[in-house]
Amino acid sequence: MIKGSGRILRVGALFAVAVLALGIASVSAKPQRPKLVVILVVDQMRADYVDRFSASWHGGLHRLVTEGAQFTNAYYPYANTVTCAGHSTISTGDFPSTHGMIANDWYQRDKNTRVTCVSDPKVTLISYGAGDGAPAADGKGESAWRMHAPSLAEQIRKESKGSRTVTMSLKARSAATLAGHNADAVTWLEGSRWVTSTAYESARVPEVQAFVTAHPIEADVSKTWAAPAGGGAMDSSGAPLSSEFPHALSASGLADRGFYDAWQGSPYSDTYLEAMGESLVDSMKLGQRGSVDVLGISFSALDLVGHQYGPDSAEIQDTLLQLDGTIGKLFDHLDKTVGRGNWVVALSADHGVAPIPELRAQKSMDAGRADILAVKAQVEQALAPYNLGADPVASFQDQNLYFKADVAEKLKSNPAAVQAVLAAIKTVPGIADAFAGDSLAKLSSTKPLAQAANYSYYASRSGDVIVIPKPYWFFYAKSSSKPSGTTHGSPYDYDQHVPLLVMGAGVRAKSDPTGASPADIAPTLAKLAGVSIAHTDGHALPVQ
Repeated sequence: MIKGSGRILRVGALFAVAVLALGIASVSAKPQRPKLVVILVVDQMRADYVDRFSASWHGGLHRLVTEGAQFTNAYYPYANTVTCAGHSTISTGDFPSTHGMIANDWYQRDKNTRVTCVSDPKVTLISYGAGDGAPAADGKGESAWRMHAPSLAEQIRKESKGSRTVTMSLKARSAATLAGHNADAVTWLEGSRWVTSTAYESARVPEVQAFVTAHPIEADVSKTWAAPAGGGAMDSSGAPLSSEFPHALSASGLADRGFYDAWQGSPYSDTYLEAMGESLVDSMKLGQRGSVDVLGISFSALDLVGHQYGPDSAEIQDTLLQLDGTIGKLFDHLDKTVGRGNWVVALSADHGVAPIPELRAQKSMDAGRADILAVKAQVEQALAPYNLGADPVASFQDQNLYFKADVAEKLKSNPAAVQAVLAAIKTVPGIADAFAGDSLAKLSSTKPLAQAANYSYYASRSGDVIVIPKPYWFFYAKSSSKPSGTTHGSPYDYDQHVPLLVMGAGVRAKSDPTGASPADIAPTLAKLAGVSIAHTDGHALPVQ
């Protein structure tokens, strides 16, 4: 009995030790709160690019796909898939119907003018060029003040004492919306000058100034973006890719914007932004001071390349190949300075892109360019019997058609006239449907296009009528010049479906077909960082 009791005691002691060990292991395995949250946006990166081109990736994009949580069914649910809307959705976790950034620009009814999403009349630009760094005198300023939801970075700053936010891009609407309403360094390119805004700083940020001074863009003027060696380009399916290589950056010299435009639309601009990011991580000690910091970089080159050459070009393939190396360099630097396991990153895109319609049309596929002027003409003709005056349309762009104020007021009590307008618009080649803006909520449950439009709808900013093009059609203003290139901004797969990858502290490698959207990025990163944020349209993804 005594021997048996001793055996039971020994077994019990061993069990207790095992439980204790498991408990210690459990505690030690608990994901560490990251010291640095990184948000990367690849402007215009379609989801299918991962499958088409990833076989040649060996750097950062490869690392995200193999080491991160990849959500393969990530879609924007809204209709107007453009840069400002996408970056604001990633930053806030909300859709345009909540954050209000419905487009890159919209018609402001009370001012009878168009405004850009980040234009701010209360602030001015600060240039990192020559001079004393005082605010510019032209009164042109930019910020995220029109964004009616807080960014993830703002909310981290509230909860983590001493937190710093640093964002950068070629575009103001990308850098500003990633940062939100306050930050420590928000940098973008204005023509040939790197700038910030008095919305964020009263003078130049010394760390940014030091980098810009030491790394002038003009150092790349003699470079040529050439095709990679190996002959004709093709994707993973063996489909040939069009090519217009080589592209000499110096073709137009420095006398005008030619060089700067060519530089922006090349992988060299991505390389520059990554180097700036590395420099600011070091000089501003991001992720190295005990607080949770935020680094946001929006790489714009792919968007410029895609607009000009289309998604089926060798230029797109090579831009991504070089970006793979560029992002890999950033990750290696973060491993060394912040420490592997001390940072977390999410990568997505603000939208996709349509194929060049003329190339689809050559294959007898339904595709084309819907004429904006034809839409306006049909509206005028439809309203002529109602005696509402000449030129009833105040503005039409990005699916949003606005009536003049007096016309809009009269149409509120004339549903027959509104229906006549909607029917007339749908006679224009390339138009799928048209909706009165105030009818979208009611129609959303039965019409998928209305539902997508409703996610983009913000009553005080959106049009009186929302016009949706057919798949593979997009709007353009017909002119004497021959149309070229392509664009985005539709509620279709090629524009809505984007990559969504999360990697780093607390993230398990996996491929997850769960439905997701870029609005899920902010709540996911907040959860990983142990930060409470406001309720969002998105939700935290299962990455652990």
